[in-house]
Amino acid sequence: MLVWFERATDFMKTAELKSNEALMTLIEDMFDTVLAICKCSNEGRTQLMDTFVIQLGHGVTDFRLKISIRLEAVRTFNSMLDLISREGKIKFHLSEDAKGLMLDLARTILDVGDYEIQVAISEALCRMTDRKTRETLIYKWFDEPNANAFKEIRDSEFETVSAFKNSWED
Repeated sequence: MLVWFERATDFMKTAELKSNEALMTLIEDMFDTVLAICKCSNEGRTQLMDTFVIQLGHGVTDFRLKISIRLEAVRTFNSMLDLISREGKIKFHLSEDAKGLMLDLARTILDVGDYEIQVAISEALCRMTDRKTRETLIYKWFDEPNANAFKEIRDSEFETVSAFKNSWED
């Protein structure tokens, strides 16, 4: 599945296939399949977290992909994160790949220019870390004013993301 996803997204980065409906449908079907596997199989969820989730996250940060695909990627990413255990999240965010992805996601928030993706990425960063860990990492992700605003986001209250977003729009 990972190879198919990589190939399909590589094709979507080309000018002639960027808006190909069949290719977009294939990728959307992959997202649906990933979620179905995560919901019905602990073993499948573990395998996807070990092999697919990082690549999916990098799809969110890839400016060569259409916004609609990136938005579906981050929504799928968040759904996957929501389905893993606390221990699974700890293991995940401690990996070097996840640390690099979190930094890329934070940079993408500031540059993407799409509110829905900004909110979804902010949610992903909150889901990837517990509050204590996030408070140490945010100063690597953002400058001080943005880090302080991001720190105000509560895990269960993602509407405070708007306050963070407003802090760097001014």
